[in-house]
Amino acid sequence: MIRICLTTGLIAFCALIIALYTADYHVEWPCYLTNSVLGFAIVPLFFISYELASQQTTKLGVGEATSCGIINLIGNAIAALIVLILTPVLKHDNP
Repeated sequence: MIRICLTTGLIAFCALIIALYTADYHVEWPCYLTNSVLGFAIVPLFFISYELASQQTTKLGVGEATSCGIINLIGNAIAALIVLILTPVLKHDNP
């Protein structure tokens, strides 16, 4: 399981680096391709992280729904924060 996590994490990291590198050239298709690869590499990690979180928190008396809900809550909060931070930056670059 650790090999799967490391492999998909490495694929996702490489796709993210390529997406950030190609975004400077204002060419759209590499960004679409690397974002698709990033999505395909990250989605399998969701299920593994949910399973590991539910296994670790059941010992403490926390249910599966609560631990997975907290993971989703933190993920959505971080995503909203990133959008709020990057919106002025992207508007400044593209008038």
